Amino acid sequence: LDVLAQILIEPAFEQEKFELARQLKYEELRRLKDDPQKLALREFNRLIYARDPRGHLPSGKSLSRIERNDLVAFHKNYFIPNNMMFAVSGDMTKEDVLSLFGKYFGIWKAGPMPSKIPSPSRTPDTGLFVINKEIAQSTIIKGMYTTGKNHPDFYAFTVLDFIVGSGGFSSRIFSFVRNNEGLAYSAGSFYRNKPDYGIFGAYAFTKTASTMKTLTLINSILENVHAGSVTTKEIEWAKKSINNGFVFSFDTPEQVVWQQMNLEYEKLPEDFLLNYRQKIDDVTVMDVNNAAAKYLDHANNVVLILGDSNNFDPSPTLTHPPVFIVPEE
Repeated sequence: LDVLAQILIEPAFEQEKFELARQLKYEELRRLKDDPQKLALREFNRLIYARDPRGHLPSGKSLSRIERNDLVAFHKNYFIPNNMMFAVSGDMTKEDVLSLFGKYFGIWKAGPMPSKIPSPSRTPDTGLFVINKEIAQSTIIKGMYTTGKNHPDFYAFTVLDFIVGSGGFSSRIFSFVRNNEGLAYSAGSFYRNKPDYGIFGAYAFTKTASTMKTLTLINSILENVHAGSVTTKEIEWAKKSINNGFVFSFDTPEQVVWQQMNLEYEKLPEDFLLNYRQKIDDVTVMDVNNAAAKYLDHANNVVLILGDSNNFDPSPTLTHPPVFIVPEE
Protein backbone atom coordinates (compact mmCIF):
# COMPACT_ATOMS: atom_id res chain seq x y z
CA LEU A 1 0.00 0.00 0.00
CA ASP A 2 2.91 2.33 0.68
CA VAL A 3 4.26 1.83 -2.86
CA LEU A 4 0.78 2.01 -4.38
CA ALA A 5 0.08 5.29 -2.58
CA GLN A 6 3.32 6.82 -3.87
CA ILE A 7 2.53 5.76 -7.43
CA LEU A 8 -1.00 7.13 -7.34
CA ILE A 9 -0.46 10.33 -5.36
CA GLU A 10 2.97 11.50 -6.55
CA PRO A 11 4.03 9.67 -9.71
CA ALA A 12 7.43 10.69 -11.08
CA PHE A 13 6.62 10.38 -14.79
CA GLU A 14 10.31 9.97 -15.53
CA GLN A 15 11.11 11.12 -19.05
CA GLU A 16 12.93 7.87 -19.85
CA LYS A 17 9.94 5.76 -18.73
CA PHE A 18 7.59 8.05 -20.64
CA GLU A 19 9.57 7.58 -23.86
CA LEU A 20 9.63 3.80 -23.31
CA ALA A 21 5.87 3.72 -22.80
CA ARG A 22 5.31 5.75 -25.95
CA GLN A 23 7.57 3.44 -27.98
CA LEU A 24 5.66 0.42 -26.69
CA LYS A 25 2.41 2.08 -27.78
CA TYR A 26 3.88 2.80 -31.22
CA GLU A 27 4.79 -0.87 -31.49
CA GLU A 28 1.29 -1.90 -30.42
CA LEU A 29 -0.20 0.28 -33.16
CA ARG A 30 2.26 -1.09 -35.70
CA ARG A 31 1.36 -4.67 -34.84
CA LEU A 32 -2.33 -3.85 -35.14
CA LYS A 33 -1.95 -3.72 -38.93
CA ASP A 34 -1.00 -7.40 -38.85
CA ASP A 35 -4.03 -8.47 -36.78
CA PRO A 36 -7.08 -8.18 -39.09
CA GLN A 37 -9.63 -8.93 -36.40
CA LYS A 38 -8.32 -6.35 -33.92
CA LEU A 39 -7.94 -3.78 -36.68
CA ALA A 40 -11.49 -4.38 -37.91
CA LEU A 41 -12.87 -4.07 -34.38
CA ARG A 42 -11.01 -0.80 -33.83
CA GLU A 43 -12.38 0.68 -37.06
CA PHE A 44 -15.86 -0.59 -36.23
CA ASN A 45 -15.61 1.29 -32.92
CA ARG A 46 -14.59 4.42 -34.80
CA LEU A 47 -17.67 4.14 -37.02
CA ILE A 48 -20.20 3.23 -34.34
CA TYR A 49 -18.91 6.07 -32.11
CA ALA A 50 -18.72 8.65 -34.90
CA ARG A 51 -18.85 12.25 -33.62
CA ASP A 52 -18.25 10.98 -30.07
CA PRO A 53 -15.11 11.01 -27.87
CA ARG A 54 -15.29 7.20 -27.64
CA GLY A 55 -14.50 7.08 -31.35
CA HIS A 56 -11.34 9.17 -31.03
CA LEU A 57 -8.82 6.33 -31.06
CA PRO A 58 -5.03 6.56 -30.92
CA SER A 59 -2.88 6.80 -34.01
CA GLY A 60 0.83 7.34 -34.57
CA LYS A 61 0.13 11.00 -35.30
CA SER A 62 -1.84 11.59 -32.10
CA LEU A 63 0.72 9.64 -30.08
CA SER A 64 3.56 11.82 -31.37
CA ARG A 65 1.83 14.93 -29.98
CA ILE A 66 1.68 13.64 -26.40
CA GLU A 67 4.35 15.02 -24.06
CA ARG A 68 5.22 14.30 -20.44
CA ASN A 69 3.42 17.46 -19.30
CA ASP A 70 0.18 16.09 -20.78
CA LEU A 71 0.44 13.12 -18.43
CA VAL A 72 1.11 15.40 -15.47
CA ALA A 73 -1.96 17.51 -16.32
CA PHE A 74 -4.13 14.44 -16.85
CA HIS A 75 -3.06 12.99 -13.52
CA LYS A 76 -3.82 16.24 -11.74
CA ASN A 77 -7.35 16.40 -13.21
CA TYR A 78 -8.43 12.77 -12.88
CA PHE A 79 -6.33 11.04 -10.20
CA ILE A 80 -8.03 12.48 -7.15
CA PRO A 81 -9.49 10.49 -4.24
CA ASN A 82 -13.06 11.70 -4.83
CA ASN A 83 -12.84 10.34 -8.40
CA MET A 84 -11.48 6.89 -7.50
CA MET A 85 -12.67 3.59 -6.07
CA PHE A 86 -10.74 0.82 -4.36
CA ALA A 87 -11.88 -2.77 -3.90
CA VAL A 88 -10.19 -4.88 -1.21
CA SER A 89 -10.57 -8.57 -0.46
CA GLY A 90 -8.68 -10.63 2.10
CA ASP A 91 -8.53 -11.69 5.73
CA MET A 92 -9.23 -8.18 7.04
CA THR A 93 -12.06 -6.35 8.72
CA LYS A 94 -13.58 -3.14 7.42
CA GLU A 95 -11.89 -1.29 10.29
CA ASP A 96 -8.49 -2.75 9.32
CA VAL A 97 -8.90 -1.59 5.74
CA LEU A 98 -10.03 1.92 6.70
CA SER A 99 -7.12 2.26 9.12
CA LEU A 100 -4.55 1.20 6.51
CA PHE A 101 -5.99 3.40 3.80
CA GLY A 102 -6.12 6.31 6.21
CA LYS A 103 -2.44 5.79 7.00
CA TYR A 104 -1.23 5.64 3.40
CA PHE A 105 -3.79 7.73 1.55
CA GLY A 106 -4.88 10.18 4.24
CA ILE A 107 -2.75 13.04 2.85
CA TRP A 108 -4.38 12.76 -0.57
CA LYS A 109 -6.46 15.88 -1.15
CA ALA A 110 -9.72 15.93 -3.05
CA GLY A 111 -10.09 18.15 -6.08
CA PRO A 112 -12.73 19.41 -8.51
CA MET A 113 -14.50 16.51 -10.20
CA PRO A 114 -13.72 16.30 -13.94
CA SER A 115 -16.51 16.64 -16.45
CA LYS A 116 -18.20 13.39 -17.34
CA ILE A 117 -18.44 12.25 -20.93
CA PRO A 118 -22.14 12.19 -21.85
CA SER A 119 -23.84 9.16 -23.33
CA PRO A 120 -23.19 8.63 -27.05
CA SER A 121 -25.36 10.63 -29.44
CA ARG A 122 -26.20 7.34 -31.22
CA THR A 123 -25.46 8.80 -34.63
CA PRO A 124 -23.10 6.22 -36.13
CA ASP A 125 -21.77 6.34 -39.65
CA THR A 126 -24.28 3.90 -41.09
CA GLY A 127 -23.80 1.84 -44.23
CA LEU A 128 -21.34 -0.69 -45.59
CA PHE A 129 -17.65 0.13 -45.17
CA VAL A 130 -14.72 -1.81 -46.56
CA ILE A 131 -11.06 -1.82 -45.58
CA ASN A 132 -9.17 -3.34 -48.47
CA LYS A 133 -6.41 -5.69 -47.35
CA GLU A 134 -4.92 -8.42 -49.53
CA ILE A 135 -5.35 -11.38 -47.22
CA ALA A 136 -6.99 -14.78 -47.58
CA GLN A 137 -9.82 -14.20 -45.10
CA SER A 138 -12.37 -11.49 -44.42
CA THR A 139 -13.54 -10.10 -41.09
CA ILE A 140 -17.20 -9.02 -41.01
CA ILE A 141 -18.70 -6.94 -38.18
CA LYS A 142 -22.25 -5.63 -38.22
CA GLY A 143 -23.57 -3.60 -35.31
CA MET A 144 -26.05 -1.12 -33.91
CA TYR A 145 -27.05 0.71 -30.72
CA THR A 146 -29.42 -1.00 -28.34
CA THR A 147 -30.59 -0.87 -24.73
CA GLY A 148 -28.52 -0.66 -21.53
CA LYS A 149 -28.58 -2.21 -18.05
CA ASN A 150 -30.89 0.38 -16.52
CA HIS A 151 -33.70 -0.32 -18.99
CA PRO A 152 -36.34 -3.01 -18.37
CA ASP A 153 -35.57 -4.48 -21.83
CA PHE A 154 -32.01 -5.32 -20.76
CA TYR A 155 -32.86 -8.84 -19.61
CA ALA A 156 -34.84 -9.70 -22.74
CA PHE A 157 -32.05 -8.41 -24.94
CA THR A 158 -29.45 -10.40 -22.98
CA VAL A 159 -31.44 -13.56 -23.73
CA LEU A 160 -31.91 -12.45 -27.35
CA ASP A 161 -28.17 -11.93 -27.86
CA PHE A 162 -27.44 -15.37 -26.42
CA ILE A 163 -29.86 -16.99 -28.86
CA VAL A 164 -28.65 -14.97 -31.84
CA GLY A 165 -24.93 -15.47 -31.46
CA SER A 166 -23.21 -15.30 -28.08
CA GLY A 167 -24.49 -18.69 -26.93
CA GLY A 168 -21.85 -20.66 -28.80
CA PHE A 169 -22.51 -23.80 -30.82
CA SER A 170 -26.30 -23.74 -30.46
CA SER A 171 -26.77 -20.04 -31.25
CA ARG A 172 -28.34 -19.19 -34.60
CA ILE A 173 -25.40 -17.41 -36.24
CA PHE A 174 -22.92 -20.10 -35.25
CA SER A 175 -25.30 -22.90 -36.29
CA PHE A 176 -26.26 -21.47 -39.67
CA VAL A 177 -23.03 -19.79 -40.72
CA ARG A 178 -20.48 -22.29 -39.41
CA ASN A 179 -22.21 -25.62 -38.80
CA ASN A 180 -24.78 -25.70 -41.61
CA GLU A 181 -23.04 -23.75 -44.37
CA GLY A 182 -19.39 -24.09 -43.36
CA LEU A 183 -18.79 -20.44 -44.28
CA ALA A 184 -16.78 -19.35 -41.26
CA TYR A 185 -14.39 -20.81 -38.72
CA SER A 186 -15.79 -18.41 -36.13
CA ALA A 187 -19.10 -16.53 -36.04
CA GLY A 188 -21.41 -15.14 -33.39
CA SER A 189 -22.54 -11.96 -31.68
CA PHE A 190 -21.64 -9.68 -28.78
CA TYR A 191 -23.57 -7.34 -26.52
CA ARG A 192 -21.67 -4.51 -24.79
CA ASN A 193 -24.09 -3.36 -22.12
CA LYS A 194 -23.44 -0.07 -20.36
CA PRO A 195 -25.81 1.43 -17.77
CA ASP A 196 -27.55 3.77 -20.21
CA TYR A 197 -26.96 2.21 -23.65
CA GLY A 198 -25.72 -0.91 -25.35
CA ILE A 199 -24.06 -1.97 -28.58
CA PHE A 200 -25.00 -5.20 -30.30
CA GLY A 201 -22.84 -6.72 -33.00
CA ALA A 202 -22.72 -9.81 -35.19
CA TYR A 203 -19.45 -11.05 -36.65
CA ALA A 204 -17.86 -13.74 -38.80
CA PHE A 205 -14.40 -14.62 -40.04
CA THR A 206 -14.65 -16.23 -43.46
CA LYS A 207 -12.64 -16.91 -46.60
CA THR A 208 -12.54 -14.11 -49.16
CA ALA A 209 -14.62 -15.91 -51.79
CA SER A 210 -17.57 -16.31 -49.39
CA THR A 211 -17.53 -12.82 -47.88
CA MET A 212 -20.77 -11.44 -49.34
CA LYS A 213 -22.57 -14.78 -49.01
CA THR A 214 -21.70 -14.82 -45.31
CA LEU A 215 -22.88 -11.23 -44.82
CA THR A 216 -26.12 -12.01 -46.67
CA LEU A 217 -26.71 -15.02 -44.42
CA ILE A 218 -26.10 -12.99 -41.24
CA ASN A 219 -28.54 -10.36 -42.52
CA SER A 220 -31.19 -13.01 -43.18
CA ILE A 221 -30.71 -14.52 -39.71
CA LEU A 222 -31.17 -11.12 -38.05
CA GLU A 223 -34.17 -10.32 -40.25
CA ASN A 224 -35.73 -13.65 -39.32
CA VAL A 225 -35.22 -12.94 -35.61
CA HIS A 226 -36.51 -9.39 -36.08
CA ALA A 227 -39.71 -10.86 -37.54
CA GLY A 228 -40.43 -12.69 -34.27
CA SER A 229 -39.18 -16.23 -34.83
CA VAL A 230 -37.63 -16.97 -31.42
CA THR A 231 -39.09 -20.13 -29.89
CA THR A 232 -39.91 -21.29 -26.36
CA LYS A 233 -37.25 -24.00 -26.61
CA GLU A 234 -34.58 -21.42 -27.45
CA ILE A 235 -35.72 -19.18 -24.61
CA GLU A 236 -35.53 -21.94 -22.01
CA TRP A 237 -32.08 -23.04 -23.21
CA ALA A 238 -30.74 -19.48 -23.17
CA LYS A 239 -32.13 -18.59 -19.73
CA LYS A 240 -30.78 -21.75 -18.14
CA SER A 241 -27.35 -21.26 -19.72
CA ILE A 242 -27.11 -17.57 -18.73
CA ASN A 243 -28.10 -18.21 -15.13
CA ASN A 244 -25.81 -21.23 -14.79
CA GLY A 245 -22.92 -19.13 -16.07
CA PHE A 246 -23.75 -16.16 -13.86
CA VAL A 247 -22.83 -17.97 -10.64
CA PHE A 248 -19.23 -18.37 -11.86
CA SER A 249 -18.86 -14.58 -11.61
CA PHE A 250 -18.67 -15.01 -7.81
CA ASP A 251 -16.22 -17.91 -7.46
CA THR A 252 -13.60 -16.02 -5.44
CA PRO A 253 -13.56 -13.14 -2.92
CA GLU A 254 -11.81 -11.03 -5.57
CA GLN A 255 -14.68 -11.58 -8.01
CA VAL A 256 -17.28 -10.79 -5.36
CA VAL A 257 -15.68 -7.50 -4.35
CA TRP A 258 -15.10 -6.60 -8.01
CA GLN A 259 -18.78 -7.17 -8.80
CA GLN A 260 -19.80 -5.01 -5.85
CA MET A 261 -17.47 -2.18 -6.85
CA ASN A 262 -18.63 -2.31 -10.46
CA LEU A 263 -22.23 -2.11 -9.24
CA GLU A 264 -21.36 1.10 -7.40
CA TYR A 265 -19.27 2.45 -10.27
CA GLU A 266 -22.08 2.01 -12.79
CA LYS A 267 -24.63 3.39 -10.28
CA LEU A 268 -26.92 0.41 -10.77
CA PRO A 269 -29.68 -0.46 -8.27
CA GLU A 270 -28.37 -2.08 -5.08
CA ASP A 271 -30.38 -5.22 -5.77
CA PHE A 272 -29.22 -5.56 -9.41
CA LEU A 273 -27.03 -8.60 -8.76
CA LEU A 274 -29.45 -10.16 -6.29
CA ASN A 275 -32.35 -9.98 -8.75
CA TYR A 276 -30.42 -10.71 -11.96
CA ARG A 277 -31.11 -14.44 -12.21
CA GLN A 278 -34.79 -14.07 -11.37
CA LYS A 279 -35.26 -11.32 -13.93
CA ILE A 280 -33.55 -13.44 -16.58
CA ASP A 281 -35.81 -16.34 -15.58
CA ASP A 282 -38.90 -14.10 -15.92
CA VAL A 283 -38.15 -13.28 -19.58
CA THR A 284 -40.84 -14.61 -21.93
CA VAL A 285 -40.95 -15.42 -25.63
CA MET A 286 -43.01 -12.28 -26.15
CA ASP A 287 -40.41 -10.17 -24.32
CA VAL A 288 -37.61 -11.44 -26.56
CA ASN A 289 -39.54 -11.11 -29.81
CA ASN A 290 -40.61 -7.59 -28.81
CA ALA A 291 -36.98 -6.70 -28.07
CA ALA A 292 -35.94 -8.10 -31.46
CA ALA A 293 -38.57 -6.04 -33.23
CA LYS A 294 -37.61 -2.93 -31.28
CA TYR A 295 -33.81 -3.03 -31.35
CA LEU A 296 -32.62 -5.01 -34.37
CA ASP A 297 -32.90 -1.89 -36.48
CA HIS A 298 -31.52 -2.53 -39.96
CA ALA A 299 -31.76 1.16 -40.88
CA ASN A 300 -29.12 2.13 -38.30
CA ASN A 301 -26.48 -0.48 -38.99
CA VAL A 302 -22.74 -0.14 -39.24
CA VAL A 303 -21.32 -2.90 -41.42
CA LEU A 304 -17.55 -3.23 -41.75
CA ILE A 305 -15.67 -5.74 -43.88
CA LEU A 306 -11.90 -6.03 -43.79
CA GLY A 307 -10.53 -8.16 -46.60
CA ASP A 308 -9.43 -8.43 -50.23
CA SER A 309 -12.32 -6.60 -51.90
CA ASN A 310 -11.07 -7.43 -55.40
CA ASN A 311 -11.86 -11.08 -54.76
CA PHE A 312 -15.15 -10.84 -52.88
CA ASP A 313 -17.96 -12.97 -54.29
CA PRO A 314 -20.80 -11.02 -56.02
CA SER A 315 -23.59 -9.73 -53.79
CA PRO A 316 -27.20 -9.80 -54.97
CA THR A 317 -28.38 -7.65 -52.04
CA LEU A 318 -26.29 -4.45 -52.16
CA THR A 319 -28.46 -1.42 -52.91
CA HIS A 320 -25.63 1.09 -52.44
CA PRO A 321 -21.93 0.71 -53.23
CA PRO A 322 -19.64 0.24 -50.22
CA VAL A 323 -17.56 3.08 -48.83
CA PHE A 324 -13.83 2.31 -48.80
CA ILE A 325 -11.93 3.60 -45.79
CA VAL A 326 -8.25 3.68 -44.86
CA PRO A 327 -7.41 3.15 -41.17
CA GLU A 328 -5.33 5.79 -39.43
CA GLU A 329 -1.81 4.64 -38.69
